[in-house]
Order: sequence, then C-alpha cells, then structure tokens
Amino acid sequence: MTEFKVAIAGPIASGLLALIFFGLQMIVTTMATPDNSMVEIATHGETSLVFPALISMLGLLARINFMLLAFNMIPGFPLDGGRVLRALWWAKSGDIRAATKVAAAIGKGFAFFLIFMGILDLLSGNTIQGIWLLVIGLFLQQAADSGYKELENKTTLDGITVAEMMSTGVVTLTEDQILSDVIEKIFFTHHFVSFPVVKNDIAIGLLTLRDVRAIPKDEWPETTVADAMERLTANMMFYPKDDAGHALKRMLADDVGRYPVVDDHGHLVGIVSRRDIMKTMELKKTLS
Repeated sequence: MTEFKVAIAGPIASGLLALIFFGLQMIVTTMATPDNSMVEIATHGETSLVFPALISMLGLLARINFMLLAFNMIPGFPLDGGRVLRALWWAKSGDIRAATKVAAAIGKGFAFFLIFMGILDLLSGNTIQGIWLLVIGLFLQQAADSGYKELENKTTLDGITVAEMMSTGVVTLTEDQILSDVIEKIFFTHHFVSFPVVKNDIAIGLLTLRDVRAIPKDEWPETTVADAMERLTANMMFYPKDDAGHALKRMLADDVGRYPVVDDHGHLVGIVSRRDIMKTMELKKTLS
C-alpha cells in the first residue's frame, strides 16, 4: 500500500496540474475579445494587456502535464505506472521479486519499442525526435535492469548480518611499523589492498594501497604506518550486527574493498570485504 501511494502521487499531481491549467485557459479564453487579439483589464485606473500568448501558454502547460501523466502511467518499471503495477502484483502474489520482475520486463519491452521507433525516425530523416526516443529508450532499459538488480541484491542479503560475512584471524598492523617493511612483508605476502591498524586490540586506522601510493617511494623507509594510514571514523567500520547489504552499499560508494569490524568497545573482531559479500550473493542467486 505504501508503494502504491508513493507511485500514484506523481501522476495525480500531474493530472491536477493539467486540469488547473486547462481551467485557467478556459477562463482567460472567455475573457478574451471575439477576435482573440487581446483583453483589456482595468487595474487601479490603468489598462494592462493579456495577449493570446497567455492562452497558448496555459494550453501548452495543460498538454505537457497530461502527456507526463500518460507517459508515467505506462505500466513498466521504473515509471510510476510500473510501480503501481508492481504494488498491485505484490499485493496479489505476496512476492516483491516476482512483482518487480514482471514490471521490469514490461518496462524493458516499452524501452525497446521506443528505441525501435527512434531508429525508424532517424532513417526517415526525423533526426531530433529519433535521438530523443533513442535516449529515453536506452535510459528506461538501463533503469529497468538496474532497478530489478538492486532489489534482487537487497532481497538476497535480507536478514544477513556482517558477522556472517566477516573473516576472523585478521592480519593487522601497528603504528610504529615502517612502511617499506609493511609493503615487503605484509602487502606482498598476503595480497590484500588494505590492512587495519590496531593499538591494544583497538582498531584505530586503516592502511590502504591507495595511502601507500600517495607517498613517494624514496620516503617509504622513513615513514611509519601512523604517518600513512587513515584514522578510522564511524563511517569506516562496521559492527557484527550491521546489515550486510548496507555494508556492501557503503563500501561500493566509498570505493573501498575491506572495512574493519569492531565490537561495542572498539576491539577488532574481524574484517568484511565487498568481494566476500558479492560472492555470497552470487551463490545464493545461483541456488535460488
């Protein structure tokens, strides 16, 4: 019901605006002179002019909002009509993945239709309209695909916590280690792109390959891990009870492969990587 209400709100607004502009157009038209050239309205003793352009503008706004209503109510995801269809299908079947799959398939079908019409327009010489149809069609096709994949990822990881995804027995660093030694003995040996830095078992930082590359190579023997690492903030760590889907989303947004997992006191208890989460997702999709 929430999905239905949110999806239908936009088309209702477009419909109301179309009616309002159409009503204003009718009012201004009835006030116009028979030849529709101009209208004289007395305002504080002065005369102002309302030109036919106002009537045309109101009519154009009414048509635009009506066309927007008609376009958005096409029953294909991610258009509003597709979301309405998904909500109704979801209510009937109780399966949001199946409902999204149907709505996305219709959305992709409509997108391919627009692409086909755009190609026909280009071949017939109607270049501008053809390009517009191609762009809109490609956008809708990509949006339908990504919308379904996003939901699939979310439902695949639904109920899974970071604790189930994390690795224990983590290779850690200390602040006083020399960067050149860390690169030679840790990075080249364990083949990870980041390592947590701890102090008395408390996670305090993260040393990534990106941090190492930011320092000139000739300065590595004189640089400590404390000088090169990033100090951990709340957005750079997870707790065992955190949602795995949220963790993956944040790591993708930050473009970071691994983040430390800590307990309520800040002690390092593991590390979670986006590669492990994505492998688990692929396995669950295959088995389902």
